[in-house]
Amino acid sequence: MSTAWPVPMDRVHWLNPGDSLNVGDRKLTAVRPPLFDNPTTIGVYDDKSEVFFSADCFGAIIPAPAQNADDVAEGDLARGMAGWAGLDNPWVHMVKPMEFSRGLDGIRQLAPKMILSAHLPPAMGRSEQFLELLATFPYSTPSIAPNQTALEQILAQMKGES
Repeated sequence: MSTAWPVPMDRVHWLNPGDSLNVGDRKLTAVRPPLFDNPTTIGVYDDKSEVFFSADCFGAIIPAPAQNADDVAEGDLARGMAGWAGLDNPWVHMVKPMEFSRGLDGIRQLAPKMILSAHLPPAMGRSEQFLELLATFPYSTPSIAPNQTALEQILAQMKGES
């Protein structure tokens, strides 16, 4: 589980989608995010705060760091989410849209007040907007990762800045 430090196994809880863990004044429920890059990825929904910790789902490549998703221009956010989804989850273009839609509906039923993604600033009150955007991804043009020429251009630019 970890090569950086020992994990106290008596404090570890393995949860599968739908499993819950009571932790004091709240219940944490394991949720399979609609987008994931690893078959073991699990998001967590906190029923007290109504926050969905979505792992990589709802990530975005944005032009600059931001304190929250509202600080990112709508167009930049939509393009960034599409870019992230296509690069981090290239399989999204191969799914049956109705099956994918069922995964989105699972999050919709939770109706989280806030989404915390590993690759997006906090997003308050944006769940439905984000779910509608994700619903378009199976129909979108697949992303193409940068090639060697792009890497060389980036390295040359970095060299020029130093």
